[in-house]
Amino acid sequence: MPRSIHVLIAAALLLAAACGQGRVAKSISPREVTIPAGDASLAATLYPSLEPRPAGLLLLHGAQGHRDDWILFATRAQQAGFVALAPEFAWPADASGRIDASALDRIQSAFDHLQHAGIDPARIALVGADVGAGLALQYAARNTAVNAVALVSPGLDFGGISAEKALDEYGRGAVYFVSASGDAFSADSARKLHAKASGFAELREYPGAAHGTDLFTVSENSAAQLLDWLKTVL
Repeated sequence: MPRSIHVLIAAALLLAAACGQGRVAKSISPREVTIPAGDASLAATLYPSLEPRPAGLLLLHGAQGHRDDWILFATRAQQAGFVALAPEFAWPADASGRIDASALDRIQSAFDHLQHAGIDPARIALVGADVGAGLALQYAARNTAVNAVALVSPGLDFGGISAEKALDEYGRGAVYFVSASGDAFSADSARKLHAKASGFAELREYPGAAHGTDLFTVSENSAAQLLDWLKTVL
């Protein structure tokens, strides 16, 4: 979905909140931040909350995605009392499309920033879409401070990342799988991964063929149901 559409959707959500919910309107002030990441930096959008010590969500976009892909979901997460951080990642990949391991270092930089954004550091989840789903799971497997992972349109092997191996390494952590039934590869991957999960896991599948964050626009209840699950596990 074009980035301009995501921006228009977010503007409509912000206007609705400002008109009808005074306290929510005060909390909705997304701001641009710059995150040091080694010799470079990450541009990101932070969606803060007025809630005391809220849970934090780190959002990882897909291979061809952008941080603006998360505007709809992040705005709803913010209205639900979460703090969300959506960085702009340029996933490092070789000529075959395999994601370099240095991507995990960039996620670490973003994770560190989120931990210092006024959240409860004991309540953090990663939400990843497309290749970001595999990376979220891979990162969670090496960082015990991650309480839950949500995989939006995952793949068994996106960007050379074995989601099955990462799931094994993640162990009994909470994980949520969501896809559209017409997005055949991701739907099949989500089912297989859910069957393999050894911890608290939930699988949601919606009609249509939307992929990644487009699912939140096409499937009306998908964002709300994911946020309800996150409230349960965080």
